[in-house]
Amino acid sequence: MNILIVAPYILLPEYPEFSKNTTGLGIMVETISRAVASDSEMSVQIYTNAISSRKNINGYEIRSHTVKDLILHVKIRYIDDFFHNLIKPSGTKSRLKSAYYALNTSYLEYTIKQWADIVHFHDLGYLSVHGMDICEKLGKKYVLTLHTLTKDSPFGTDETRKWESIYVPRSISNGCAVSVISTEMKEKLLDWYDVDKPDLIKVILNTSDLRTDSVNSENIRVKYSIPTDSKLIICAGLLSKRKNQIQLVRAFKKLSTEAQKHIYILLIGADSDDRVYLENLNNLLADDFIGKHIQKTGYVSHNHISSYYAAADANAVVSAKEPFGLPYVEAMHMGIPTLTFTDIESTKDVCFPETSICVSERNDQSLAEGICAVIRKKWDKDDIKRKAKDFSTDAMGRKYVDCYKELGSNI
Repeated sequence: MNILIVAPYILLPEYPEFSKNTTGLGIMVETISRAVASDSEMSVQIYTNAISSRKNINGYEIRSHTVKDLILHVKIRYIDDFFHNLIKPSGTKSRLKSAYYALNTSYLEYTIKQWADIVHFHDLGYLSVHGMDICEKLGKKYVLTLHTLTKDSPFGTDETRKWESIYVPRSISNGCAVSVISTEMKEKLLDWYDVDKPDLIKVILNTSDLRTDSVNSENIRVKYSIPTDSKLIICAGLLSKRKNQIQLVRAFKKLSTEAQKHIYILLIGADSDDRVYLENLNNLLADDFIGKHIQKTGYVSHNHISSYYAAADANAVVSAKEPFGLPYVEAMHMGIPTLTFTDIESTKDVCFPETSICVSERNDQSLAEGICAVIRKKWDKDDIKRKAKDFSTDAMGRKYVDCYKELGSNI
């Protein structure tokens, strides 16, 4: 079965064109693609926005997506869109982007028509929306995987909220599948939208396959001058308002002076483009004592982050909005407990008494109390790791393959 996976980007650090976006979505697109491609019945190609030559990686193929490909396969109606977008009254960057999308859509239509049995779209964006329209026109079945919901999110846009309200019920009505990454996400979709075939909303949890062959926890503590007898909490994710690292800093400041002396926090992640948020965060870290105990590491690749988990005593997921939270599972695989909030969407799927401390109130004092609780409790690493077995790459891959086959049987 030919599976075309369509995503805005994929994270492959060894290739410059696929290393610009370092978010969890890029990691999961790669992990899912590799998991599906491991099934001998599946032939997998990846289609992204990036300009790239054809590549065979990890059992799947990055489809050739060059300027030549776009030009050779453009159709007349898309040429009209191309020139219309070039001359429309907007900024140069916006005009060029829209013109590129016109060519890209034409090549995507060619690819879907000529090669795909099933198309798998990741999140709602220009590629997926136009791709789903193309599939409906050609009579192709598809899966739409939502890595986040926008209806109740302050981080969504009017456009993505509109797309969600249109394409979720329409996809299911057309006999296609919508997959989500937590049980609560499915419950919300059923509550919000008129879905006539609820069984076509599939809950397929994310997972992680951290590399542990080169773990060196001692080097991490030495690098950031963290005493061996101190407690280390890590918080991984793009430094942004959504990931909410700033509240973790404020909560640390609520701790007693004695507790602060023995706790260190590493904020692992690249800076976002939210200058106001970063300025506020940096102002808090400017204090000499706070800056010593809470440090920003910058971007850490997926291949090296396991050393940070190995060095840590606890993991923190304190996002203002978090549909899943990959660090939950990464920490579990390393036997590390997680501090989080009860209102995060995936709590009922990934949080257990033997793996997590869940804070019910979102104020700084409650989070400070959670910090104390997670570092004082005696955790059993083996118990935590046993829970991680429920989140295997193989199991995730099988669920996506089963979804493809279910749709394929109805073609």
